[in-house]
Amino acid sequence: MSKSIEETIEGKWHETLQEIRLQLRRGMDGETSTNQRKMGLDYEVNFGVNLLRLQELAKSLPKEEELADLMWHKKVREMKLLSLMIRSVDTLTMEEALTLADEVETLEVAEQLVFRLFRRAPFAAELLSTLFERKYDRHTPSATLPYLLLNHLAGEEGVTATLIEQATPQIVADFVAPDFYSSSVIYHALVKVASLRPDIDLTPLCNELLSKGKGTSKELAQQLVELAQEQQ
Repeated sequence: MSKSIEETIEGKWHETLQEIRLQLRRGMDGETSTNQRKMGLDYEVNFGVNLLRLQELAKSLPKEEELADLMWHKKVREMKLLSLMIRSVDTLTMEEALTLADEVETLEVAEQLVFRLFRRAPFAAELLSTLFERKYDRHTPSATLPYLLLNHLAGEEGVTATLIEQATPQIVADFVAPDFYSSSVIYHALVKVASLRPDIDLTPLCNELLSKGKGTSKELAQQLVELAQEQQ
């Protein structure tokens, strides 16, 4: 997109963005912002506005993709989250979904992206498989996306034994990696699959996690092995 077009779009939504910034300043919470930073949620600008208040603000905003795109590219936590709240899943394409996935910068945004859009997309199962295939850098929040989505889709037909088998090398590598965002994200996803899908035998995967895990990941793997065995 050319600079002139960007400026035109920015100008079109100038008053709306100004009103949003005003509402964000009114709802800002410095303590929340500080706590989020300590938790690793490092945004360039963070007003610390809670999700409930953002949801109320989103209700008053135009559900326009142009505005959603504009806010998504702002270096402001609340703008990114509002973007996901007003974006329509009905018009979301696979290409757009993958672009959003590539641009995720924090775990919080990853969680909201999956919760508000990915799990509701008609191509969610295909997206899940594709996210595993992309093999995101484990140092990035995008690496959590397939597991967050798996958690939500665990009970769906799109989650198959074949998908789990094909993703096993990636799951094992991510689970035991000391620099991965959190093995607990994978743990919770697999617990959901084991609980809702007794037709999928997770025992081979869980045994491999146990054999290669260390420390906390090994303890979580042991729990997964026991759960998988109970479900069979």
